[in-house]
Amino acid sequence: MNRTIDLKKAKLLGYGLSCCFLLIHVVMFLLFFSYKVTPMAYFNIFSIAFYLFSLLLIKQERVWLYSVLIHLEVVAHMSLAVCFVGVDGGFHVTLIGMSALAFYAEYVSVNLKSRRVSGLALSGLSMVAYLGCYIFSQLHPTGYALPHSVCFWLQIAWGVIVFGISCFFLQLFMTNTLRSERTIDVVQALTEAIDAKDTYTNGHSGRVAKYSREIAKRAGMSEKAQNEIYIMALVHDVGKIGVPDAVINKRGSLTEEEFGEIKMHTVTGERILEKIEYMPELAVGAHLHHERIDGSGYPEGLTGEHIPAAARIIAVADAYDAMSSNRSYREAMPQSRVREEIEHGLGTQFDPKYGKIMLEMIDEDTEYRLREGGGRPA
Repeated sequence: MNRTIDLKKAKLLGYGLSCCFLLIHVVMFLLFFSYKVTPMAYFNIFSIAFYLFSLLLIKQERVWLYSVLIHLEVVAHMSLAVCFVGVDGGFHVTLIGMSALAFYAEYVSVNLKSRRVSGLALSGLSMVAYLGCYIFSQLHPTGYALPHSVCFWLQIAWGVIVFGISCFFLQLFMTNTLRSERTIDVVQALTEAIDAKDTYTNGHSGRVAKYSREIAKRAGMSEKAQNEIYIMALVHDVGKIGVPDAVINKRGSLTEEEFGEIKMHTVTGERILEKIEYMPELAVGAHLHHERIDGSGYPEGLTGEHIPAAARIIAVADAYDAMSSNRSYREAMPQSRVREEIEHGLGTQFDPKYGKIMLEMIDEDTEYRLREGGGRPA
């Protein structure tokens, strides 16, 4: 059974949910305005604006934030409905259960402790809000401001919608978690295979990944983009699996033919990684991390921004680690020499933006810890 996510389908479902909510809130606004339930009419105007904003969140693929905000809007809307419209007690208890299910979906979907804690906090908040409003409605009973039959069908509609949201996001998050775990397992296995292949670059992939993520972070990229670049960098050298051991571990200079074999690792890496269908972007770093801004790189000879940003970031991180590590053909370079080489390559070998960020990291690293056996990036 294929449990991986089709992002296009997920976004399409998200757009569908938001459009359905928009339509429902427009209808509810007209109903409440017609029956002169002014507070709820005003709140529906807010809800309409909110769901227009939610379309932007879907476009940016911020699914977790999207679902949390939708659930909070539903909590606020139903709580106000209890106070100003009236609601059946049994239905209200059902809403509490559905709200707990919805936020539990967010809790089990992520590995980040902060998000798990926030998921539980939001679940508790929603249940407290519902219970508080229900108690208020019992102490200060109000007649149905809308015809009883209209309220009944609105309650049924809300129940179906809330339950649908809960089930949708539970499935989405669970499959997304499975996808991430499967990707990490594959990447770790490939990284270990790369390190075992080249006895002189053990740990190289991990260091390049850490440097690449730090560059992406300082460049202002999203957390999602940082993580994607980290994983891409972990397997950027996977194509070296296809290069003969004698060539990879050769002491001294390579012949032209041997260097040609080394260069083929970018093509081999792409072929290996493009088979991972649920994360096709992995192949980009492996294929293009030896491209140069001036077009003199390989294998495609791309220039400037025709080279994907992830590949440009990995390129400078890869070059830095290569120069600051011991290799079969030379000792690690002094930090001042490494800095000089990167600065000299700005605009030709390296993207100026990302190269300058690497220079900033070097300047902050006064003890030369960003290297083989030296620790993690700041």
